[in-house]
Amino acid sequence: MKRTFKVVLVGCGYIAGKVHLPLLTHFKDVKVSAVCDIDKVKASRMAEDFNVPRIYTDVETMLEEEEPDLVDVCTPPATHGDILKRSLSLGYPCMVEKPLTTTTIEADEVIRISKDKGVGLYVLHTYSFLPCVRRARQFIANNSIGEVINVETHYFTSLQRERYKHSDHWVHKLPGGILNSEITPHLLMLLLEFLGDINDVKVFTYKLSDFPYIFADELRMVLRSTNSVGYLCLSFNSPILHHSLNIVGKKGYLSIDFFTNAVVYHKSMPLQTPSSFLRGMWALKDISQRITSLLLTTTNVMLGRQKLLMDGHRYLMRECFKSLRGESQYPVDLGKCREVVRLIEFISKNVQTT
Repeated sequence: MKRTFKVVLVGCGYIAGKVHLPLLTHFKDVKVSAVCDIDKVKASRMAEDFNVPRIYTDVETMLEEEEPDLVDVCTPPATHGDILKRSLSLGYPCMVEKPLTTTTIEADEVIRISKDKGVGLYVLHTYSFLPCVRRARQFIANNSIGEVINVETHYFTSLQRERYKHSDHWVHKLPGGILNSEITPHLLMLLLEFLGDINDVKVFTYKLSDFPYIFADELRMVLRSTNSVGYLCLSFNSPILHHSLNIVGKKGYLSIDFFTNAVVYHKSMPLQTPSSFLRGMWALKDISQRITSLLLTTTNVMLGRQKLLMDGHRYLMRECFKSLRGESQYPVDLGKCREVVRLIEFISKNVQTT
């Protein structure tokens, strides 16, 4: 019989209500015993919505009284370090939204405490484990594209989205402002997954909007490892919402569209200029793969087997509980989590404020 895990959640904001609690309260081997937030009204509302028996406004009191099997941290990034250090020091495993912390000093301290205490630290870099990215990993594992030499990710969104247009939102209080919001850690981890160790970084930032509380809203990064180059393009001035990842190898190419969950594979083409026939065949193969992926995603969503907002979280949460049971190793590497924090700090130091 599987063990039932007692979980407490810290931070009763958007991600807790839209993703964490809907998933946790439906896992058969999980019991959410309490939620905590400095805003008692928010905590009470969240507890009522998900039938959680107890609420707290103080993390230490909750940990002392609940003695949980796992602490789920859903607070803004600047608060992660303090909550994780307190929880891990008491011997409680922690699951936390990315980024791990906002500084490498805190990241190093949190990782050290986790190792010294021998308790799990599970960072939810969910984009790296969406179904489309897991399929891309299979192509690479099968050597379908050969050695990776180039990785590019593009994310286009708008400042008019609800979470960005309010000046009092926590994203605008981060070092580097909105450029280091919840999107950038996702994009950096995606690059790190396929590039390897980074030995050189270039950052370019710009401001195109007229929002007075925003430092910059355009980010371009070039990252270089020993044998490959990565490129990150993030824009908050787009009329459309779009996210893609392209991976180029010596033997082939992968293109991922995150909003259709499509993975397109092309093997290498002849070096000479391709004929019209080859161009047509390439186009047909590209279109057929995209249509097939879109049909599969649509079917899974309609049948309730897939929820695009939750897929990465569901996968990693299950991996977290498998790790707690000693069945497998959690797939997110803490060293890469720490590298994401280092790169975020680098962006912050290079944001142009004029």
